[in-house]
Order: sequence, then C-alpha cells, then structure tokens
Amino acid sequence: MKGWNLEFGSWNFKKTARLVILVIYFLSTLSLSVGTSFFNSPDENANFVFAEQFANKQTFKINDSINLELAGIVNPRSSIALADSIVPISFLGLPFIAGLIGSVFGSNTMLWITPLLALLSI
Repeated sequence: MKGWNLEFGSWNFKKTARLVILVIYFLSTLSLSVGTSFFNSPDENANFVFAEQFANKQTFKINDSINLELAGIVNPRSSIALADSIVPISFLGLPFIAGLIGSVFGSNTMLWITPLLALLSI
C-alpha cells in the first residue's frame, strides 16, 4: 500500500474516488437549479433555440413572418431580423456544437452540454 494508491488487479481506488467526487460535484451543481428556469439570460435561451433549429433543420434561420409587418423590429437580444427571418449575430460555436450533438442524440441532450463541459474543465 502506497498512500492512496490502493490497487487490486485493474481496480484503482484513487481513480474511483476521483470519479465519485466528480459525479457528486456534478449532481450538486445541478441541484442548485432545481425549481428555477433552466436559462438565466435571454442569450442562453436564444442560443438554445438556434441550436435546436440547427439540430432539427440544419439551419440557424428561424422564419418569423410578423417581422415583415413590423419592419424587422421583433428579435431577441444577440440576434437580428433579416426580412422574414431571425438569425443569430453572436458566437455560433456553442449553438453549432450543441446542434450537432442534438441532431445525433436528441434535443434534450443539448441541455447537458454546458454543465458537462464545465465538469470536464476541472
């Protein structure tokens, strides 16, 4: 026995303990959002909508015919109205990656990308 490195065949106590601590940390940080809205800002919500649009239709453009009548003044923050469509004007990296993952694994998996990336950054 050398410190924490208890090895029994291929099982390593230190690696298992790290994994358990990361899972507990992940679940504890997710528990902070229980009972609240999933998105904290309009930008997060817009990024999710554009990612979902990309996952389902492989385009970021969202058709909104009311913008033709209102001269393009209806659009959320971090997006712009062009003719009868709303398009993103912010960084497209996260909606693109989330949309790719959402197109493969389903739209609900897109909600877990940011928490998982935060966990992996530790």
